[in-house]
Amino acid sequence: GDYRVVLYPMDYDGNICGLSNYSNIDMSDYKYLYPVNFYGGGVCVKECPDLSDLPSGDPVDLHTLVTYSGIFQTESSILPQDYIQVANYNSTNTNNSEVCTMMECYPGDNVLLSWKSPGVNEGAGYAFYAVNTRTYMNRCLLTSSVVDFLRNETSSLEDFAKQSNSNLEGTENVMSNLYSDLFTSRSYILGFGLGLSVIVGF
Repeated sequence: GDYRVVLYPMDYDGNICGLSNYSNIDMSDYKYLYPVNFYGGGVCVKECPDLSDLPSGDPVDLHTLVTYSGIFQTESSILPQDYIQVANYNSTNTNNSEVCTMMECYPGDNVLLSWKSPGVNEGAGYAFYAVNTRTYMNRCLLTSSVVDFLRNETSSLEDFAKQSNSNLEGTENVMSNLYSDLFTSRSYILGFGLGLSVIVGF
């Protein structure tokens, strides 16, 4: 197998972020996975966004969405269009139902309706807000200030807060333990794999 599949994050379409020869899309410049939903679906981006210096002081631009088909913005967005640079998925994204429009992702230009829209779908859709993140193992993780901000901005987020906090803590613990175990036992894994392949080869 290819060890890089374990070390690098995989996007929603099976591409490995940061690799050039694994799929049809050259992802070598897009090393980080930005979450588009809470179920592991994400897109490869050049850098994990740092929104800590927004003029509003908010850790979220609620009018900029990162989607499976790139960036979607309303007229009220704060960030420039290219602030978050997403890999070009246009050649692989043939499912037109996963493209944001005002009706699909931001009906009525209303934040609460956007949260419940088919696109965002309360964190289970194909689009998510541009948020402040921190980098961990080539993944962009939501900061706790993002969870607090979204809880305050949208009125029906009791489940979201519980789910987000458990996902954030659980993901960080699982990923940290997995990669530290892999790193610690790398010589055993490689030695066993090499030894087994030599034995099977003869």
